[in-house]
Amino acid sequence: MLSIYDYGRIPKDAFLASSVALFIIAILTAITRTILRVHYQKRLFIDDGFLLFAVLLAAVCIGLLVQFLDSVFFLQAHLEDRVPPGTTQEEVDAATLKFHLYSDVFNSLSFTIVFAIKFSFLSFFKQLIRRIRKLEIYWWCVVGVAAVTWVAGFVGIYASCAYFDERALSCASDVNATTIALYGILAFLDVTTDLAIIAIPVTFLRKVQIKLRTKIFLGLSLCLSAVIITVVITQISGLHVPGSSTIDVVWEIYWQYVEAMVAIIISSREDRIEEYRGLV
Repeated sequence: MLSIYDYGRIPKDAFLASSVALFIIAILTAITRTILRVHYQKRLFIDDGFLLFAVLLAAVCIGLLVQFLDSVFFLQAHLEDRVPPGTTQEEVDAATLKFHLYSDVFNSLSFTIVFAIKFSFLSFFKQLIRRIRKLEIYWWCVVGVAAVTWVAGFVGIYASCAYFDERALSCASDVNATTIALYGILAFLDVTTDLAIIAIPVTFLRKVQIKLRTKIFLGLSLCLSAVIITVVITQISGLHVPGSSTIDVVWEIYWQYVEAMVAIIISSREDRIEEYRGLV
């Protein structure tokens, strides 16, 4: 007989194992990038600071995930009316409240990781365009939009259920179209800022004469950045549980975490340090 941890598109064991694996890869790539930066340039820069900040938040996120993962699956079972027979209302309420308290912190931190990486890229690109006036103006506009988007997303995560006691049970257990709309808006803003950031190196490539090999690596960087957009689209496209009015909270938490870890991994690519080194 299947347990509540085996239902759905992502069983608990697969969820936890892949999450830990992604965290380890993210940490190792970030360490490698930092070592290469110190080796080649003898110092760290602002973009490195954003990356290291993201890594610290990632460590907190994996700790939180381990702590409240059971409640994620329990709440999903409750939303789909398949909790084990004999489960008391007190158990349901306790799992729901724990999910709400932990998931708000988890989502806000993982959302912040993604934007820390966006600012890491922006900080790095600022060095590339420092003598191109129009791109500098555009850069400042993107920074402003990204900052406003991060604040709006951060506030929106908590505003969707702005209670941290028993009153949260009324909204935390009612994951409906309003919640789906919120995640849809956040996903749209996330992708929009990614596209705005990608436009910077695209325009840079058209304006300057650089080695073909460097152009290839810059193009590869853009392709890999598009992976993050793909992850966001995957998350939002599979959010709704077929035949139900609710969302798949397991799916939402998992892909939110995947996006954060993939962002760190992409930002830590060592070829970016090596190839851009002669441009900045």
